[in-house]
Order: sequence, then structure tokens, then C-alpha cells
Amino acid sequence: MRRIGVWVFLFTLFISLFRIWQPDKQAEDTFSMQNWKGFVYRAPWNRADQLTVLGEAYSGVLWTMGYGDRLVARLEAGCYVEFSEITFRPGKEKRNPGTFCYRTYLKSRNIDYVCSANEDAIHIQSFVPARYWLRLPGSLFRSNLRKVLRKSMTEETFGLLQGVMTGDVGSLPEDDATAFQKSGLSHLMAVSGTHVTYFLLPFRYLLRRRTVSYKWRHVLLLIPLFAFWGIADYTPSVTRAVWMTAGLFFARILERPPDSVNMLTLSASVQMWINPFVLTSAGFLMSYGASCGLYWVAPLLYRKIPRLKVILAGVAVQIVLTPLMLYLFGTVSLCGVCLTVVASLPAGILCTGGYVLAALSFIPYVNSVCRWIAYLLHALCKFLLWVADVGAGLPIPFGQIRLPGISLWWILFFYCFMIALFVFRKKWKQTCALCLCASFLVAGISFAYKPIIKVLFADVGQGSAAIVQADGYAGLVDTGDGSTNLEEVLYGQGITKLDFVVLTHGHSDHTGGLEEILRVFDPAYLYVSENQEAGLVQAKEAALQSGSRVCEVTNGSQLSLGEVTVTFIVSAEFFNRAGESMENNASLNVHFACKYGSVLICGDLENDGEASLQDIFSSLNRTDILLVPHHGSKNGCSENLLSNILPKYAIISVGMKNAYGHPAQETLTRLSNYGTRVYRTDHSGGISVTIGPAFLFRKKGIEVWQTL
Repeated sequence: MRRIGVWVFLFTLFISLFRIWQPDKQAEDTFSMQNWKGFVYRAPWNRADQLTVLGEAYSGVLWTMGYGDRLVARLEAGCYVEFSEITFRPGKEKRNPGTFCYRTYLKSRNIDYVCSANEDAIHIQSFVPARYWLRLPGSLFRSNLRKVLRKSMTEETFGLLQGVMTGDVGSLPEDDATAFQKSGLSHLMAVSGTHVTYFLLPFRYLLRRRTVSYKWRHVLLLIPLFAFWGIADYTPSVTRAVWMTAGLFFARILERPPDSVNMLTLSASVQMWINPFVLTSAGFLMSYGASCGLYWVAPLLYRKIPRLKVILAGVAVQIVLTPLMLYLFGTVSLCGVCLTVVASLPAGILCTGGYVLAALSFIPYVNSVCRWIAYLLHALCKFLLWVADVGAGLPIPFGQIRLPGISLWWILFFYCFMIALFVFRKKWKQTCALCLCASFLVAGISFAYKPIIKVLFADVGQGSAAIVQADGYAGLVDTGDGSTNLEEVLYGQGITKLDFVVLTHGHSDHTGGLEEILRVFDPAYLYVSENQEAGLVQAKEAALQSGSRVCEVTNGSQLSLGEVTVTFIVSAEFFNRAGESMENNASLNVHFACKYGSVLICGDLENDGEASLQDIFSSLNRTDILLVPHHGSKNGCSENLLSNILPKYAIISVGMKNAYGHPAQETLTRLSNYGTRVYRTDHSGGISVTIGPAFLFRKKGIEVWQTL
């Protein structure tokens, strides 16, 4: 029974994962409500022009763009509001694997929808229901704190000081926020257990043993402790720190030894039971991961080198958090660890000094003291901004390094290894050897049976972009219209360098993202047709300026990528002819084939172009996967094309509720008549394809699946 918290945690974790994996019942469509009431306030995690709305049935993020300053200030402080009409819409869902999901982010904050309402539809009520009283004091305090800090500091330093004290970075200039991120110092503005220590420092000084008894000291310290919990709006990391600190105080009051493990696991269990999606919160994972490093890993290191406990504690935390940070953020900054040592003390003084300044501002006749504190805080903010700028400007490998996405399975394997090492710590050598052999075995099998061709047909809206990995080579066929962050998608697929880019034709929905791809991924080759349409000419010029080699291919040109043969198919009779239809029919089509299967990626090819290429299409025999030409329009994907290649699967890259009516019902009917299974990016998000040898769970050589 001593470790009952651990068993409760494991049971709650299982239930929480089950609740997360349940089908999402949240409405996909936008809906409106009239005479709806809710509590509105500004949470520390809200960005600029955002407020949090809590109602009986729904909660949401309210956008305040266009509202008057007086109204926004009143809403930020916390008030009960009746909306004569308010609109709810779901948060934006993740459309491609490895990318940020705003809907899940909101759920981790226990928020359901994104809200919007006209300013004249907001009617502030004169009372606040009792169920929102826990939120009201914290929002009022943060509102008054913003006024004090804005009055005492400049606009630049105000945003930083507010971020360090409360985690609210909504007023931090974008350039400064980017500098802190690139330098690896953004964690200074993530309110955590360290901030609890900073906040309690003045109270610990006031409640010295000479002032009050030992027990009463800890009783009185509970008051500011729980007050800070409300100021931080009960964020997961602060909740963990408050529970742990409160448990320590109660143990000292009762003169009992503290049980940190039970307090840690029970606090996690309570948070997961209230909101299972807290498991997707970076703050929750990082906070509890750091605590696990301190409670379980650090003692093992202390036994080896007992004199370096402070350093070893930091090492233990890094051992636990590094794989998690790489999975969550995909970046690592070697200078970040060193800069943290430099910046931690100024950040602590900022946090403590800011609250002291706020307290003194309400006391008369201390204006001179407040001014001197404000000068000190201003100088420290300037110092931190300078440190962040220096760190952001450091070159690789000293500065921020962007790493490819790490598989979740390897992350789980690492933590299972850590658990096994702790459980069998007396036989740690045998445990390490066994896990090392298992990792080599899994890696060897994965390498031997890896797919020869992997394609992710990314969801880029009404456009097209296919990420191709062919026997060790990585490339991109079209780049979408530029509205989708393909950089994030590529890194999520483990790609940091592109060997080639293929452009089917020059229309903006296929080439709009090229400049960003050229800048970030520096592809070695750009393959295009000899057509001289304006979009292709601009693309070739941009590629040459970036240092890529431009290759103009002709009909039937082939390229070998290991075991994969790439065939380019294009009709020259439509080259250099004006008109959108002519440019569509001049599209460069790409065929990737290996002994296990093939993929045909078409651009905006229409019926006339398909007819002119009938002979070469018929020579391909059966094609397993087809990217349907022209987004499934009615003048593409003709009977001639389908009868020649007989695709098993068809992928349609198309935007949701697009103005063109794509895909056409005629095209869907033709595909159905040929027994082709259809996948659509507007319905399913990105579509993944693997072609290679069958093994264990991959029982078929060809697999196509929805990634979401």
C-alpha cells in the first residue's frame, strides 16, 4: 500500500488513453447559439487577440480582433457575459502526419471550440456564478498586474517580464519570441515548478523562524502557494509543483516523512481523470518527466559521484527529457544549456522582483523604491533579450539544430529501457546488454524489410504535393500553393535534405511553395518539362539562383533511384500553347516503379493529353496507385487512362468544399466501375503509401492508409 499512488496512476493512465482513442464526437460544422452565457477571461496561455470562454455545455477561445480597448480590458479581467449571438467552430484539425494539431492543443487546455461574436452582441452581467469563482481572483490579479507592468516598463520589456512572471507571451514582440525559441530559452517563459520557488522566496524571507514557529511557517506558506496556483490558472506544470510543495509542507506540519512519489503520481492521476487530453500537453509531459528524472534517475547517479549532486540533477533531467523534447519540438540547441545557466538567475530575479514591484505599487509613498526596482527589472530584461539574440545568431552546430522526426516507437522503447534499468538496477549491465541487442535486432529487421517506395500525398488544400522516398532518396513532386507548411510535414517524415523536386506544370497550386522548399531543403535537382510556360520559367530561375541543378526531361526519360525506376511522361504537342487547358495537358507525369509495385503521379492532365499519351500509358501495364489527374475534375481520368493502367488505388488531392466542385461525380463513378478504391485528402487528410516486401504487420506488399 506504500506505493498506492503508482497503481492509481497506471490505472488512470490506461483509462485516459482509452478515452483519448475514442472517436471524436465533436461537431465538424460551425453552429451558432443565441442568448448564450459564459465566463470570459484571459488565460496565461492565450495569445494576442484571444480570450477564454467557459460555459455550462461548451468552452472556447474567443477572438477579439476589432473589439474596443475598453471592452477587451474589461473582458480580460474576468466577467460573466451574455452573448445575444455567438458562433462556435471546431479548432483546425491536423491534416498531415507530424504536424501541429490545434484541436488537440485546445483539448489539452480543456477547450472545445473557437468562438466569434460581434462586439455589440456582448452584454456584461453584474454577477459571476459560484462555479467560476476559482478563476475570477487569478484573472483579476493578472489584469491588475498587466496595468502595473505596462505603466512601469517599456513595451518591449513589458512583454518579456509578463511572460517570465505569468507565462503570458501574448504581448511579446514576434521577433523577440523567435529569438528566445532559436536560442533554446523559451522555457524561461513557461511557468513551472521553478516559478513556484521564485514566487515563495519573499514569503519565506518574511516568515523566518525568528518571526513564527516552524509549523506555523509552513501553514502560512500554504496561502501564497495556493494563491500562485490561481494566478497561473491551474496549468498542469504548476499544479504538479503546488501539489508536491503542499505535500512537503503538510508532512513538515504533521512531522511525518514526505512521500514524494505518491504525491507525484496522485497529482498526475487527478489531472488525467479531469482531462485525459492533458497527456498531449507539452507542459504536463515536460514537468512530470523532469520530476521523474529527479526522483528516480538522479539517485542512481548520486551513488556513483556523490559530490556533484547539483550537476548530476541537471544531467538526470536532461536524460529523461531529451528524447521527449526531440519528439515534441524536433529541435536541439547546444548553446541552450549553457545560456540557461547564464539566464536562469536573471529570470528568477525578474519573476520575484516583478511580484514585489506589483505589491509595492499599491503602497503609498514608495514611488522612488518602485522606480529603482523597475530600472533593475528593465536592465535585466534588456540583458535577457541580448542573450537570446546572441543565442539565436549562433551558427550550426552551436545554435539551434532542426532534426528530423523521431518515431514514437523509438521514444517508447527508450522509456521502457529506462524503466527496466530502474527495476533491475542491481543487474544494470545485463539489462543494458539485453536492450542493446533488442534494439539492434529491431533496427536490423526494420532495415531489411523497409518499404522500397514511400509516398505521402500531403493535404495542401486545393493543390498537390507528394513526398516521395525511393530506396534511400527523398524528393517532392509539386509543392502545393504555399499555404501549407510543407517544411513541418517533411521534417515530420524524417527528411532534412531533398535529392530532387519535380514540377508537373507551372500553375500556382502546384508551384506556390517552391521558394520555401529551395531555401530550407536545398534540393540537388529540379526536374521540369521543356514547356516554357511562365510559371515553369520562374521556377527554373528560382532553382538556379538557389544552386539547384535544373534538368529538362522529355517523354520517356528515365531515372534510376536504387531499385526504383522513375519514368517521365509528357506530351510535347501541347508545349508553348496559350490557355489553361493547354498548360494542363502539357503536365509532366511521373511513374515510380519497383518489383513490388508502382505509383503514377499526374499533374492536371486532361482528356486530350491522356489520349495523346495512350501508347506509353498502355506500356506501363497495371499501375497500383494513381494520383488522379486535375484533382478529380470531370475532364480528367478518362476511360482510356483507367483501362490502360487499371489502378488498385486512387488518390485525389483536393481542397475541402472547394469552389470548383472537385472531385466530379463522373470521375468517382468511373473509378468505382473499375473497382478502384478511392482516398481523398479533403476527407482523410494526408494519404500514405508504402510499397515493399511483406513482413509481420505489413502482410501486403502495397499498403495505402489514412494518416489521421
